[in-house]
Amino acid sequence: MYFAFFKYFFHYIIHARTRQRLLFLAMVGLFISSASLFILQSGMGGLQDKLVARSKNVLGHGTINFHKQDTAFVYDVLNRLKKNWPKLHFLPEYKIELLLRNKTYISPVMVHALDTSKGKLPSFLKGRDLQELITPFDLSRKINMQLGDKVGLISPSHVDSFFGDIPRKVSVFLDDIVVTDVPEIDIFHCWVRLPLIQNLIQERAINTIRIYSQFSKDDMKEFLEN
Repeated sequence: MYFAFFKYFFHYIIHARTRQRLLFLAMVGLFISSASLFILQSGMGGLQDKLVARSKNVLGHGTINFHKQDTAFVYDVLNRLKKNWPKLHFLPEYKIELLLRNKTYISPVMVHALDTSKGKLPSFLKGRDLQELITPFDLSRKINMQLGDKVGLISPSHVDSFFGDIPRKVSVFLDDIVVTDVPEIDIFHCWVRLPLIQNLIQERAINTIRIYSQFSKDDMKEFLEN
């Protein structure tokens, strides 16, 4: 079938006596290539939509970030959110970039310190026991970590002058390994309990409220401005 089609196609080109026939063939070729490109873009668009959905499942639909606001103000916003948005799924956290070290392996990580005091976790972590540290599979493989390993979280931006400006460090055990299927997350992010990071920075602070359910940005902006 295909052989007969190509035979007819090339025979038509070689023996065409008018330019109209060649123009017709060019138009057909252009139509086929355009249809192929449209199908390819539709497939890639569907894959991208699924990737965005997985990313929102892990990083949320939005965040409220606090820069140098005192703790009382942050907790006041939290209490007002719980009162005015009872169906909104959100979690307070302290987000900080640290260094994750396992023996001779070291890697920069974005740490999400979650407040698990009331047993709430993001949907992708439900059913898992977050005692100290949960990392994605790619990050664990990158620095050769296994379940139960004791690793260190180092903060170059927090030092102890008493010990000669040595960066602070907290040791944690790897509780679990997850796979988010989002490469940018799997290689760089990890999750710990909030008190561990608060002990590291020696401050009872929260700098982010991460919202995991859909919400109106305009309504949220109006809420925060009041």
